[in-house]
Amino acid sequence: MFVALTNDKLTISYEYKPANSVSLYTGEQDDLKAIIAGYGNPYCLDKSGIAGVKRLLERVHSANISKGEDSLVFAVETEYVFKTGSNKAKEIGIFKMTLDKLHPDAVLSTCFKGLRKINHTQFEAQKSNFMPVESIRFIVFQQSTEG
Repeated sequence: MFVALTNDKLTISYEYKPANSVSLYTGEQDDLKAIIAGYGNPYCLDKSGIAGVKRLLERVHSANISKGEDSLVFAVETEYVFKTGSNKAKEIGIFKMTLDKLHPDAVLSTCFKGLRKINHTQFEAQKSNFMPVESIRFIVFQQSTEG
């Protein structure tokens, strides 16, 4: 945590790694249906995201069948709890959040509004006078890198 006070302005910066929940998929026929049913609404998984997940599942399935690999698709759910922050009397003056999916072919999905892509792996949101009323949740689908 970084705290600075200059010209009657208080700046607080947090950086932390939240707990994650991980599910694994082998690219079997019903995996895409299960992913859409389980993650579609909670993470606002759109058509583009579904297409990206489908590509990952197909790639994993192909590697497992043709090359005898033990490849997987990881679905990593992450939640930043901001609900307790909404008990504060004032908004967060300038809120900036950067999410990094780490791999260009990974798929990130969230219902958080205002997130924009800034490079091949990172997304950013900036808001003024931000009053958190719920947790920020997102999911990243990524192929295992080891065969």
